[in-house]
Amino acid sequence: MMKRLAGILLLLAAIFSLHAAPPKGERIAVVNMETVFRQYFKSRIAADTLRQQSEVYRTYIMAEQDKIREVEKEMDSARDASQNLALSATERAGKKQIFEAKEQELRQKKAALNRYMVERNRTLSNVEKAKRQEILADIRAEAAKQAVSGGYTFVLDSSGMTTSGIPAVLYAPPTADLTAKILKSLNAVAVPQKEPEKK
Repeated sequence: MMKRLAGILLLLAAIFSLHAAPPKGERIAVVNMETVFRQYFKSRIAADTLRQQSEVYRTYIMAEQDKIREVEKEMDSARDASQNLALSATERAGKKQIFEAKEQELRQKKAALNRYMVERNRTLSNVEKAKRQEILADIRAEAAKQAVSGGYTFVLDSSGMTTSGIPAVLYAPPTADLTAKILKSLNAVAVPQKEPEKK
């Protein structure tokens, strides 16, 4: 029984290896997409742009939050005055009207700020997605170019992981790794950053 089971397993392994192995004459290259994406100059520019835009939004949000806190103080002060028996009924009624007006203003400001935050988050997410797609298109195009010039039929992402958390590419010879070539070509058109003048 054990011998028959072992024979079946060997047969299955042989069949699998035939299907898994690339046809003769076909070559496979790898590229670490995570490294390329991170070190591509356009990725750094995109990250800086998103960071600067986020800071603009954050500054506005903080200013609006300060305004909300000020309205809350005015509302609390008007509420306390409307309940102060040391004031006349007319004065308390006037303070109550102020309190109600401030309460409504506070609701409006909070709702407006919440809408702003949701819209700005959506905007940033869309911009980030668009930039990412643009960068990935550049990398794919360059990977295809390097593959054709190197005579490779397939290019695999060596930074990818399986659902089990195991690297998708367990081994690749350095000669089949196109990461450095792709990065060099992509970054060749980068505009050199001027160093600040020394005083």
